[in-house]
Amino acid sequence: MTSEQNIVILSYFINHDGELEFAMQNQIPGYNDEIIDIKFLKRRQDATNKELDYFAYCTNSSQIRVYYPQKKQTDFLWGHGEIVLCIDTHGDFIVSGSKDNTIKLWYHDNGSFRLLNTFKG
Repeated sequence: MTSEQNIVILSYFINHDGELEFAMQNQIPGYNDEIIDIKFLKRRQDATNKELDYFAYCTNSSQIRVYYPQKKQTDFLWGHGEIVLCIDTHGDFIVSGSKDNTIKLWYHDNGSFRLLNTFKG
């Protein structure tokens, strides 16, 4: 359980150094409050070459949530320090703006999003 009331499902294993490691299997979003902005992203092939539709949305929190209906899975994009106020999409990119006076550019790569750049205002 995270501070945002998300349930995180983990698996564990012993790595080649004999240390215990954890890997996230799924996240179930908890506290959503109100949805401030939402965008539907058109079909995109993931690492298994399956086409997926997904939604990117922001709530009263500093994270962006990306929901994949076919997989019933939610990914979280962390990086803003304050509430995310707006998002927009273009192809494999998400742009987000926050109360922390930053704009972040995210890129969908190999089945997940990664932060490309942060612009400060």
